[in-house]
Amino acid sequence: MPLAIDIQIPFGRYAATPWGRHVNEGAVEWPPSPWRIIRALTSSWHSRHPDIPIDDVRSALELLCSPPVYVLPAHGGHAIRSYMPDTKDKLSKRSPSLVLDASIVVEPGSTMTATWPADATESQLSVLEQLASGVSYLGRAGSRIVMSVQATGDIPPDGYHPIGVGADISRDTIELLVPVSPLDFDSIHMTTAELQRKGRTRPPSTRWVTYTAPQPRRRQAVRAQQPKPAILNFVQFAVTGRGRPDITSASLVATLLRAAVTSLAPDVAGLHGHDIGRPRQDNHQHAHYLILNDLGAGSRIDRLVIWVPEGTTGQAVSQISNLTTIWVPEHLRKRLGPSIRVALEAVGSGHDLLPAMTGPSRRWHTLTPITTTRHRGKQPPREFVEDIIRRELMHRSLPSAPGLVTVTPIPDRQVVPAALQARRVYRGRTLGQRRQHFGFHASLEFAVPQSGPILLGSLAHFGLGTLLADE
Repeated sequence: MPLAIDIQIPFGRYAATPWGRHVNEGAVEWPPSPWRIIRALTSSWHSRHPDIPIDDVRSALELLCSPPVYVLPAHGGHAIRSYMPDTKDKLSKRSPSLVLDASIVVEPGSTMTATWPADATESQLSVLEQLASGVSYLGRAGSRIVMSVQATGDIPPDGYHPIGVGADISRDTIELLVPVSPLDFDSIHMTTAELQRKGRTRPPSTRWVTYTAPQPRRRQAVRAQQPKPAILNFVQFAVTGRGRPDITSASLVATLLRAAVTSLAPDVAGLHGHDIGRPRQDNHQHAHYLILNDLGAGSRIDRLVIWVPEGTTGQAVSQISNLTTIWVPEHLRKRLGPSIRVALEAVGSGHDLLPAMTGPSRRWHTLTPITTTRHRGKQPPREFVEDIIRRELMHRSLPSAPGLVTVTPIPDRQVVPAALQARRVYRGRTLGQRRQHFGFHASLEFAVPQSGPILLGSLAHFGLGTLLADE
């Protein structure tokens, strides 16, 4: 019974340099040769399944030494041209080098199938299935794939078939590298550098096999359907270098981060918090500039996160991705230092990026204090805190009734006055010219799990009022 290997391309991009070609030629080995597939399975054996006996691996890979038949999805070519500077000699005036990043583009999730005319036993199929499960890419590391093995009924008639010597090659042809049977187990372990040092034009115990394209004479290159731009909610920067600011300066750092981001993306209203030229009322859907310190451990700021509930585009992220330094005004340098060094760490749209902030969870506690500009008057402190939090929950469309959420103030956690500084320091105001903010810590327990981020208070867009999930 023939043996088939399905190779799914989840992201719609495949890049691999053919044997004997330079990476900068813009050539792509499509479909992947049997030699490449066997080497990937061998790598999976060493790295993921070393417990499989070598004799079983050799027997299973021996089935792949004959030329397979390929069935390919609709595809097209794509190349990115980049000009790379000469990093070896910074004083050199030579022109930058042109680099080609060529790839095959298919519809995301498409599957390519290679079928071998081999009679595989259940044991051999089991070994190949285990090895295939450990292969995550072919060619370049960015060519992510999902490989699976199955026994099939017959050889597909329509596909890329190998041809013999002297056959009609009036149609389009390609050449792929195929190992010779019996499989030379030592040759598939040789690195490219070893082969080049020996001056070999191809790996030992291999041969070139010519394939013809199926009718019609030229497969129509179909442009992959352009996916809709991903809506990105989180942009995360790591704070690098020495002298990281203290978490008590959260609102000051968040203010400076916003100033730096909006200067790089002046036309993105969602990052500003207002439409250009007029106030914006969007129910807190614009950007929040958050401050984290290892999700609650330690007192130094480790990460800066921009959360945009309404989402932003990849173009906006590219505008701010080069942010490496946040400059600090003169009157804040004694507290924060002359500058804050940052590096883009992650961009995402789901709960896998910051699970401690996104939940879901029933119990939440404050990382940075919740603040308000309201006066407490004669209202008891506990009642005042509960009233503020329930108002904020209602504004955020979260459960706020007493039966749906329990609010517990944390009186033993002192709020450092520096954490309550006003946010408009970048407009030239001194630290004394600010609105008075009252801050407090609290824990919340909902009747049903809630998803985050949950940010409450008057400075929720500037690093304060951040809650973390307890579960």
